[in-house]
Amino acid sequence: MGFSVGCLFSTRYLWVILISLFVINVDTKDSAYANEPVRSLNGGLRMDVPVVNNDDQIDAFVGTGGLLLPSSFSGSTTNRQALARCLNCVWRFTIYCAQDTQEMCAHAVTMCPIGQIRYRIRFAKADAIPKTIGSVCWGSSKPITREKIGLEVLQRVLRYVPELRLGMNPTKRTITMVPIIVWCGQAPDVKLPQFQISGLEVTVTASANWLWNWGDGTSTWTRLPGKQYPSTQLTHQFNRAGVFTVSVRSHWSGNYHVKGIGNFTTIGPPITQFAAEKIVVVNQDSRLSH
Repeated sequence: MGFSVGCLFSTRYLWVILISLFVINVDTKDSAYANEPVRSLNGGLRMDVPVVNNDDQIDAFVGTGGLLLPSSFSGSTTNRQALARCLNCVWRFTIYCAQDTQEMCAHAVTMCPIGQIRYRIRFAKADAIPKTIGSVCWGSSKPITREKIGLEVLQRVLRYVPELRLGMNPTKRTITMVPIIVWCGQAPDVKLPQFQISGLEVTVTASANWLWNWGDGTSTWTRLPGKQYPSTQLTHQFNRAGVFTVSVRSHWSGNYHVKGIGNFTTIGPPITQFAAEKIVVVNQDSRLSH
């Protein structure tokens, strides 16, 4: 009898030690929980990491906005998509321990691949009480948010967008009231190579808008890239003579699709490019060769 009790005691506390060691290795510097006080095993306050026990209110990760969960999430697709779309929502990763019991949390480890722990996912709008919507196995890295993927997407857009090449016809000299044809040498949409991040499959399309400044006090925003002659897709007419600087600035954003979750647009300032050329405009009664 004494042997059986001793084995039970050792087994129960072995799981506590193993799980605690795992969580202590979590990069608490990157966790939103790192600065929150929690209770230690002896009842004192700690400022480092949560202690893994059957207290289901201990949160390993806490954050707001656009959480992207892997396909291993046990909840519904609807909840997975809603959590990704909501930028003003609060989410919590809570150690998956048995609720309302004194049982240890062995199953938080045994239900997941080596190096991961199972967490309950709690989710709510900013002023509401978070509710459990499912669970997921996760390692020591920070959870993936739309902000993090958005930054990765913008870095890829920066590497893959084509060079901006301003073209005009005529090139250097024209006359008033006769439109010039312009183009930027880019496509409005560029599909980038697919990539994966933390098990999420991401497809990116870079999309551009162009701001043309004609140098005469007028400007044009457009999604049209313009084409060379004989196309008249994008033109401009000068109404007075002078020397004008025609410029174009491209504004690229990243539109991306996360498989199983949905479509999103990067948050934050766009990636821009700039090009400019001078053109001499003479009155209609002047000769172009003059």
